[in-house]
Amino acid sequence: MDDVIARDFVPATEVQRTAVREAPRFQPELLRKQSPTSRLMQSVFGKLIDPFFALLRWAAPVLQVPWVRNGSLIWFALITRYETVREVLNNSRAFASPYGPKLQELSGSPFLLGRDDGADYRADLQLATRAFPLSDIPELGQKAENAAREIMDRTSRGIDVMAELASPVLRRVCQDYLGVATDDRDFALWAMAAAGYVLEPTGRDDTVASAQAHAAAARLCEAIDNSRARIGQGVHQTVLRRLAEIERRDPQHVDDTAIRALIFGVIIAMIPTGMLAIGHILEMLLRRPEMMNAAQQAAHAGDSEWLRRCLFEALRFKPIIPVWPRDCVRTFDLPADECRSRRIRAGTRVLVSTQSAMRDARHVREPNRFDPGRPASDYMHFGQGLHYCLGAAIASAVIPAILKPLLLRGGIAAGQGPRTLFANVFPESFPVNFSELRRP
Repeated sequence: MDDVIARDFVPATEVQRTAVREAPRFQPELLRKQSPTSRLMQSVFGKLIDPFFALLRWAAPVLQVPWVRNGSLIWFALITRYETVREVLNNSRAFASPYGPKLQELSGSPFLLGRDDGADYRADLQLATRAFPLSDIPELGQKAENAAREIMDRTSRGIDVMAELASPVLRRVCQDYLGVATDDRDFALWAMAAAGYVLEPTGRDDTVASAQAHAAAARLCEAIDNSRARIGQGVHQTVLRRLAEIERRDPQHVDDTAIRALIFGVIIAMIPTGMLAIGHILEMLLRRPEMMNAAQQAAHAGDSEWLRRCLFEALRFKPIIPVWPRDCVRTFDLPADECRSRRIRAGTRVLVSTQSAMRDARHVREPNRFDPGRPASDYMHFGQGLHYCLGAAIASAVIPAILKPLLLRGGIAAGQGPRTLFANVFPESFPVNFSELRRP
């Protein structure tokens, strides 16, 4: 059976090899370049973003401004209050995801994240649900923790959390769980280059980012296709093997391009946003001792659920991404807010700030207080509505699993060396120092 599955997929692999030959050379150093001005702006932005959002929630909860993008004048709307953010994210008929065209460019087929509601969306969602059953999650989390512990057991005084812990474990998840394996050390950078291009919120043109994203995507798709062709050599159940079996039973509704698009989309979501989440959580733990103490106590107690709550509550103070874009496809009047309605006209690029929403005192009680016991409704880490994150359950298990072995160490502090970003967004290096295993 596996031989048939693998043999049928060989032509697709040859097509992808041609795409790799024709793609531009992947040059990650081009996405590491950052001018002093850019670094200064990022530093200032990081310090002022929360006060800025607080001011907007009070004075201009729906801020609309004209902007020149790629030579054309368009309107941007920045949404900052909890209820309005939720309204926009839950209304996919008026506010569409803008990711579809770029995702199709990179993988060759539409992906859930970029689809509008309809029969194709529901078919893709059903396929994803069959490919990623929730019953996988406990074992996946345990395997990620075991992999992280193996790495931490080989270290004594310090580690680069991004390069030496998070990236290797996430790559291991891709190999052992998804079934996508490659020896290329740039694998995580491929995912980050593609994700940076897709997730850019304003829609501006960036020729360097676009070229590198296409180069990275071609190599990532080749890795998926090569892994798909080798399914017959494996003995373990993986998502890729599961999808191949679904295709064999139902070839009229599931094909090679749909499988490639699904795996591609999951990889460029899981690795980059996982790295972002881990970097931002760690930054908050180092900045706020009460957060670090709570997380370490949960880790030592072996309380996985409380550890998850501590870490994702820390992430609320510096979320994965501050704003998520939507395109207004039909003029829409937002519900009246304190007697002020807001009309968003068709063609407006809407930037929805889940970061601001999670700090909105109108809904979130004592938003500036660290409280791991908050209700789930206070969080929007994984979005809302039609495009709620497909990998939310995976992230909720894997991110704490990666950080737990580190949190068992004592004296965790920022290490020597710079914290570097890839594609101006994703943490590539985050050195920390620590001492011996901390006793509870």
